[in-house]
Amino acid sequence: MKYETQQLLNRCYEATRQRGCINNTTTIKDFNDKLLEEVREVEVESNANSLRYDKNILFNELADVAAVAFNYIIWLGGDPMEEYEKITIKNEQRAIQVQNAKKGGNT
Repeated sequence: MKYETQQLLNRCYEATRQRGCINNTTTIKDFNDKLLEEVREVEVESNANSLRYDKNILFNELADVAAVAFNYIIWLGGDPMEEYEKITIKNEQRAIQVQNAKKGGNT
């Protein structure tokens, strides 16, 4: 079940559009509301007050959050993989800064 990432993102967007969840009247507020809904489902499924949860359900809910976020980026005219690469580079740069700060603090 491996696909090219961009192909899979486009398939997800198209399926969401065909379901009527993305259409000519979709707004930024609609996407924000959906993201919040999905994050709340992650909270419920992870049962924040307990170590007992079903990983498969949690994985599914986390994937829903990612799907909504990626669909949002596509809807805004962006490229989700390009944005993911940017955030990866940003995190790598932050990691280097942290490591350099730790080295500087040990001397």
